[in-house]
Amino acid sequence: MGRYSREEIDFWRAKFREINTDGDRYIEPKELIAAARKDGLDMSDKEAEEWIGDLDEDHDGKVSFSEFIKAFGERMENK
Repeated sequence: MGRYSREEIDFWRAKFREINTDGDRYIEPKELIAAARKDGLDMSDKEAEEWIGDLDEDHDGKVSFSEFIKAFGERMENK
C-alpha cells in the first residue's frame, strides 16, 4: 500500500463504511450487492463473490479496510 494523505484515508474509510453496513469492519458479498443496488446497479451473487475474491488477499471471504484501500488506492494511482 502506498502512502496516503489523511484526506485520502478519510475518503476511502468513508466509502468503506458506506458499504460495510453491519459495522463488523469487513465487506462481505451481501453488503456489496446492497451497495450496488443503492447506486442503481444490479449485481449477482457470483459477481459479488468475484469482486470480493479479487480484493481478498488473505482469502477469508471478505474484504478488510486495508485490502480495500490498497486495491482502490492503486487503481487511482494508475489513472
